[in-house]
Amino acid sequence: MLIPDYCPGLFEAYSDFKRYRPSANNPLEHLTEQALLIVSENLNLDGDNDLLFASASDNENMDYSMRLGRALVGWAQADSQWAAIGRSLVLSVLSSGGSGAGKFYNMLYQTDYSPRAESLSDSLWAWTASPSVNASYINGNLNISFSFPVSTSHYVIIKGVSPFLKIQIHDMDWRTDSQFERYDSSGWVYYSQEQILILKVRHRTQVENIRIFYRAETPPPPPAVEERPAETQTNMSGDTIDSYYYY
Repeated sequence: MLIPDYCPGLFEAYSDFKRYRPSANNPLEHLTEQALLIVSENLNLDGDNDLLFASASDNENMDYSMRLGRALVGWAQADSQWAAIGRSLVLSVLSSGGSGAGKFYNMLYQTDYSPRAESLSDSLWAWTASPSVNASYINGNLNISFSFPVSTSHYVIIKGVSPFLKIQIHDMDWRTDSQFERYDSSGWVYYSQEQILILKVRHRTQVENIRIFYRAETPPPPPAVEERPAETQTNMSGDTIDSYYYY
């Protein structure tokens, strides 16, 4: 059931899907008409100041109007009526934002920690808020590094992760837990059919490495045993004894 609160996210998701899967049928297409009807029923014109706002479930909300306006501009054709409505919402919020104008301005432009899609390889991409993500294969195993402030957490969705043997977080083997989001620590869950890995990374250092193992680790070889030449000793009876020393 669609309510006003869901509409900005629906248009944002629609635009993301269109961007990353331009040739595929958009699964949100059938919801847009209903969402537009809901938006139109919740538009409010301030005729005295020539400003336009949108109401969420908790009535007028500047943050909601800004997000909805930005989402409509991204979703609609540039010269369409809905794009014009989106621009009016954005400009109205900026015009009346007062001390919060800086915050609203930041909502228009991505910061270092804004969620975004990041391509890691030809078949691997992530949806993340980390400003720096790098992936590499070491001895056939995948290492993904994330940068984020220490003592804070962020969530990551990684698509294209083939089935693996184990995962290491904080240089330790880390078991999965379907309720990982409830804990104040790192965690993960994996959906093998879709090859989607969902991570929560609680940063102990600025850069955390997530290691995904496809090959078993080779144990180190046993220490070499060095044999010294035999030494001849004499016991109390005068018999000779060959002694060997090992290290």
